[in-house]
Amino acid sequence: MRSITSFLVLLVTLMGVAACTDTARTSYLDLQGRVFIFNPRLATATYVVTLTVRKEPPAGSKAVAVFDNPAGGDPLTSEQKVRAGQTRVDFESDPLQCVAKGKTYHFTVTLYDADGKELQVVKSEITSTLDQSILPPAPLVVGPAYDKNPALDDTTAKDALRAREKCPA
Repeated sequence: MRSITSFLVLLVTLMGVAACTDTARTSYLDLQGRVFIFNPRLATATYVVTLTVRKEPPAGSKAVAVFDNPAGGDPLTSEQKVRAGQTRVDFESDPLQCVAKGKTYHFTVTLYDADGKELQVVKSEITSTLDQSILPPAPLVVGPAYDKNPALDDTTAKDALRAREKCPA
C-alpha cells in the first residue's frame, strides 16, 4: 500500500513538472522591464518596455505593443519585427501628455507569427512616480549647439501649459 501511495505522489509531481515545462516551452517573450522616462531637456515623457526573447519565434514574427493613452482617446500602438538571433525587444512610445503621478497605466504586448496568428500575449502595467508637470513646457535647448529654446519665452510655452490643464483627472 505504501509503495502505491509513493508512486501516486511521484506521478502527480511529475505531471506538475511536465505542465510547468510545457508552459516554459510556449513562452517566447518575458517581460524584463517597464518604466516612464522623463527627459527635461526634450520636455518629453515616454513609456519604455523591454522584453527578453526566451525562445526564438518563427520567421516573420512581429510584436505589437498597445499602451493606455494618458491624455485619453485611442490607445497608443507600436510594432516591430522580431528577427532571428534577437535577444530582446524594446518599445518606446511617442512622447506622452498628461502623465500623472501615482496613476497606473496598462499595456499589452502581443506576438504574432508571419500569418497573423497570435503566439503570446504579455499584459502588465506601469505606475508613474512623477507627474508630467515637472517637465518644462517646451524643450530647454535646440540645435546641435544646445542653444536656449526661444519658444520658452513666447506663446508656444504658454500653449503647452494650457494643454496640460486640459488633462483628464
